Amino acid sequence: MQTTLLPTKSRMLNALMLVVAFVFGGMAAHAEGAGTQDDPWIFAHGETYHVNAFKGFYGIFTAPADGTFSLSGTNYSIYTDATFTTQDESIRPIHNGDYQNTAYKFDCEAGKTYYIGNNFVMSSIDMVCKFLTEAETLSLRDLDPADGSVFNAGYGLVNLTFNQAVSVGAVELTAGNGVETISANVHGVYVSVDIKDVLNRFYKNGLLKAGDNICIKFTNVAPTADATKLYNGTGIVEVNYKAGAMPLQVVSSTNTPDGNPAMTNFLSYYRNDNNSGIISLTFSGDVNMSEGNKPTVSLAYGNTEAEDPNESYSEMITPTVQAGNVLQIDLRNKLRRAKDMVTSGTNYGVVTLSVNSVKDMDGNYAYGNGSGNLGSFFYQYKFREVNYTPLTDWNTVGGANGVIDNETTGVELWLSEKKDTLATFTGAEIKYISGGEEKVHAFTIDEISVTPDKEEDNARIVLIPIPDVSIDAGTEVTVSLTGIERPDGLTPDVEPTAFAKFSKTFTSAGRTDIIAAIVADGGGRVNVSTIGGTLLLKDADKAAVGRLDKGVYVINGKKVVIR
Repeated sequence: MQTTLLPTKSRMLNALMLVVAFVFGGMAAHAEGAGTQDDPWIFAHGETYHVNAFKGFYGIFTAPADGTFSLSGTNYSIYTDATFTTQDESIRPIHNGDYQNTAYKFDCEAGKTYYIGNNFVMSSIDMVCKFLTEAETLSLRDLDPADGSVFNAGYGLVNLTFNQAVSVGAVELTAGNGVETISANVHGVYVSVDIKDVLNRFYKNGLLKAGDNICIKFTNVAPTADATKLYNGTGIVEVNYKAGAMPLQVVSSTNTPDGNPAMTNFLSYYRNDNNSGIISLTFSGDVNMSEGNKPTVSLAYGNTEAEDPNESYSEMITPTVQAGNVLQIDLRNKLRRAKDMVTSGTNYGVVTLSVNSVKDMDGNYAYGNGSGNLGSFFYQYKFREVNYTPLTDWNTVGGANGVIDNETTGVELWLSEKKDTLATFTGAEIKYISGGEEKVHAFTIDEISVTPDKEEDNARIVLIPIPDVSIDAGTEVTVSLTGIERPDGLTPDVEPTAFAKFSKTFTSAGRTDIIAAIVADGGGRVNVSTIGGTLLLKDADKAAVGRLDKGVYVINGKKVVIR
């Protein structure tokens, strides 16, 4: 069968007649037109119109009576005539307030023709056209949590969704023996109340316990379009719950801004022995660490609104739990200078620590101080970069100054630091050349001497003994601290000169291993006595002498100090 298309204006008139016939005579509606400026749709109640992404649409609607025209899916403009070139500024479609089922509507006059269009739609959509001659009755479309369910005060939110934008008057909360007027957050069709703070106060004050009734009463609920059309004729919406167990509470904390001890500064580095780098939250019950229920911890720093995404820093930290109810966050052993976190190296002054999704062993959220996330706790610290600038002075002890010889008994390091920024070390070593070969002699921390300088505050004197070894003359002897950890976290991998002040190179004037020389003179065997003359070893070799404790001995008639 061949279909002959009518001229555009004729088809418009014919379609308008069909719409009128549909509204007044019950005739089935039939969508016409292509949705373009030259061939606009003839909008009809109940019809669906498809628009492809990045395209526009145009349509015509003649109101058969006074009423409200609605088109779902996207916004649009009203034009003055069929050319769709000039917008009618006197008519502005209004959003229905529902962001899940978006629609825009405007009031129509009987017999008037409206030119409707949008020259660009971002996403592909199916629009539904509606024309209502009477105001839509206000109804509650969704309630979360469901009415009658057990309410978790760690969650604390009650969300209501209506079929149209609403206004709400007073809200009264009755929970157990507690009663309080609360405020509602109203946005279009959505109404929410956050009652977790009030409920937890009721729990703590003995006004509420598990199993008690919770009732939330909303009054003067009505459509924003007509405040006289009260919900169900009364304007009252009432929801009821059963109180669950009191949620987990933080009973104490350490190294938080309000903890004991309190910590207000966030350091760019926490050394391994710095316990202020361990943040602890002690809860009133065990924390759920099962898969899918583990808390998350994050650090945030920088400028989230900067064009450069690397100007905002976020770091996830894996927490641990001690004794079941103590959540611990370990900040130690990681360098977090401003330049490590953001491209510009700007000191933004603030670091935020977020602990989220803390749950009890039943999967219920803890009562948190953070808004927007459940079971959440937020702590804001002042960011402080650790600056470490030690003063050092190295000298030899005994013999010629600055030279290693037979009279040198040790090397002394004078180390001056700020009181709250001290380096640590686990020992020392001496590198030297003996018989043309490089050798190393290591000392534990117990084999060197570390004492405070009595004449200057915040200064230490480190004495490293020179072992009884042979050192070639004219060679270099390097004395260094080992196992160093700077309070600012710098290492040679980060800053090549980070350990430079903890090492010193001296020149050797030649040094003889006195014990080895005496043993050699004795034909490889010696007698060892105390200073008092008590014989300790007879015909001993060098290895046996080397096993003697530190002290002063007489070896083959010569006084020798073993260090």
